Amino acid sequence: MPGVEAVAVKEGLAWSTARLPGPDATRAALRAGARRALAGSLPPALDWNGRALRVSFGRPDWCDGAAGCPGVTRLDGSTIEIRAADWLSVFATFVACTNLV
Repeated sequence: MPGVEAVAVKEGLAWSTARLPGPDATRAALRAGARRALAGSLPPALDWNGRALRVSFGRPDWCDGAAGCPGVTRLDGSTIEIRAADWLSVFATFVACTNLV
């Protein structure tokens, strides 16, 4: 997303395996990222009008649970789409869906 500072503190290697830097390196990277974010200008407001969030799950049974949430449309065996008037509503629905898996 343009204008948003991000810091990677984990590299996924497999389903349940990741490579993580040590705590000191992670802390230093997060602090440096926070400094860069605070030094820059604010990103433009996110215009959510007419947009949707698509989420693909690794297992169909996870999609089964999420598809039952209000505002969610199931697209196929492992994908849902969330539509709402604003990004905060989309995010709240996303959190509800992921809490079900």
